[in-house]
Amino acid sequence: MRISKSTFFSSLLLVFTVVILLSDRRLDALYIFLPIFAAIWICTLFVSALWNRDGELPILDIGMSCVFFTTLYTVIPLLNFYLGGFEFGVLSDGRLQWLAPSADELGLFFVNHIVYLAALASSYVMFRRDNRLLPRIGVEPPRARTVKVIVIGFLALTTYFAALRYLLDIGFRSGYGEEQYISAGPLWLAQINGKVAEINFVFQSTVLAILVFRKNDIRARLLLLLLIAWNILTAFTQPGSRGELMSLLLLTFLFWNKFHGVPWRFNFVFLQTAFFSFMFLGLLRSFLDFQNLTSALDSFETLMSATNEFQAMLGTAYHVYEMLKDGVTPPFALAFNDVTPMLPPQQLWPFAKLSGAEWYLIQIGQQGRGIGFMWGVVTQSLIGFGLIELVIRGIVLGWFLAQIHSWYQRRYTKFLPAVLYAVLCFATYWTFRDTTGAILWTIWWAILPFAAILYIFGLAHDVRRSRVTSQKLRASPTRPAPARGSGRATAEPSRPL
Repeated sequence: MRISKSTFFSSLLLVFTVVILLSDRRLDALYIFLPIFAAIWICTLFVSALWNRDGELPILDIGMSCVFFTTLYTVIPLLNFYLGGFEFGVLSDGRLQWLAPSADELGLFFVNHIVYLAALASSYVMFRRDNRLLPRIGVEPPRARTVKVIVIGFLALTTYFAALRYLLDIGFRSGYGEEQYISAGPLWLAQINGKVAEINFVFQSTVLAILVFRKNDIRARLLLLLLIAWNILTAFTQPGSRGELMSLLLLTFLFWNKFHGVPWRFNFVFLQTAFFSFMFLGLLRSFLDFQNLTSALDSFETLMSATNEFQAMLGTAYHVYEMLKDGVTPPFALAFNDVTPMLPPQQLWPFAKLSGAEWYLIQIGQQGRGIGFMWGVVTQSLIGFGLIELVIRGIVLGWFLAQIHSWYQRRYTKFLPAVLYAVLCFATYWTFRDTTGAILWTIWWAILPFAAILYIFGLAHDVRRSRVTSQKLRASPTRPAPARGSGRATAEPSRPL
C-alpha cells in the first residue's frame, strides 16, 4: 500500500509532538505545542498538495513563499517561549518581558495566526492552477538589447543614490550604527527616493538574475561570487540591516532553481543555513560584537528566548492587543492601512497619511527617536474585526496570489517574467510583516514602473505571454505529469550544483 506524502509527514509530525508532550507533562506545553503542531501541519498539507498536483516540489512559487514566511512568524516566537523556560527572558523583546504573557494566554492568542494561515493556504490551493504540463527549469535567454537597458538602468539609479550619499550625505536611515546620522533630506526628496529605491531593487534583482543565468561565463560567475562574499563580509563586520544580504541570497536561490535546477538536498541545507545565519546576525546586531554577545548568553534558556525578527512581530501584536483591552481606540483611518501607501503624496491631502506602525510609535511615545516596530497583519485585524477579518484576508490573499501565479504561468519560459515573479515571491513576507495590502504596494511602486520603462524602450515583447505556454495551460489539468526531464528547458545547458 502506497502512503501519500501528506499522510507520511503528518504522521511523523504527530509522533514528534506526542513525544514532546509526554516528555514534558506540564499543561503549559500543551498550550504552546498545539499551535506549533497546527501551523506545521497546515504547512505540510499545503506543500504536499502542491507537490502532488505538480508532480514535483515547487520552489519558485509565490504561495509557497507566503505560507513559508507565515509559518515561521507563527512557530518561532512559540519556540522561543518554550525553550526559554515558558517565559521571555532578559534578552527577549522588552515589551514581551514587560507584558509577561502566560502559556495559556499565548496559546489562545496564536489562534489568530492559525486561522489566518489555514485560510491563506486553503484559498491558494483552491484557486491555483497546476504546473504539470510546464517545464521544470529553464527560460528563454534574455535579448542583448534587454540586458543593455537593464544594466544601464541599474548603473544610472545606483550612481544617483551614491551621489546623494557621498556628495550630499543624504540617504536612507535604518537606525543601525552610523546610518542613523545620515540625513533623509527634505520630505519631497525622501518621498521620491523611497519610490525610486523600490524600482532600483527590481533593476538590482534583474542584474542578479542575469549573472545567475550566465553562470557558465567565468566573468559573471566571478562577479556573482564577489557580490555575495562582499555582502556576507559586510553583514558580519558591520552589523546592521540584514535585508540586503537576505534578499541577495534568497533571490539567488530562487533564480538558480528556476534557471538551472538544484538538488533538493542542497535546497534543504541552504535554507537551514540562511535561516540560522539570519537569526545569528540579529543577535550580533543587538550586542554590537561577538564578545558582548557571548558574555550576555549566560544560559541555554537565555539564548533560546533572545529577541529576533519573529519575536518582535509578536511584541507589537500582543502589545496592541493589551492596549485595546485597556480601552485604547485607534483612529478610523487605520482601517485603510492596506491602501494608504498607494495614495498620492502627503502634501496633496488635508489629513495625515498615518500608517499603523506610526500610530503605534505615537502611542508608546517613541515617535521621532530613530526606532521603529513592525505592524503585522494580525495587529491590523485586531483593530478591525478580529478572527473574521483574518479569515477574509487569508482567503483574498490566497486568491490574489493564485492570480499572480496564473499570470506567471502564461509567461513561464520567459526571463523577465520569471524575475518579476521571484521578486514578488520575496515580497510576500511583507503581507505578514506589515499588512495584506503590502503586495499591492510592491506591484504599484516597483513592478508597474519597471514594466513601464520596458515598454518605453520597446521591450514589451519580453513580458508578454508565451503562445506555447498558453496552449499547454489550456490542455486538460487531469493529464498525467510528463516524465521527469521531458520538459524542454531553454536555459544554457548546465548540470545542477
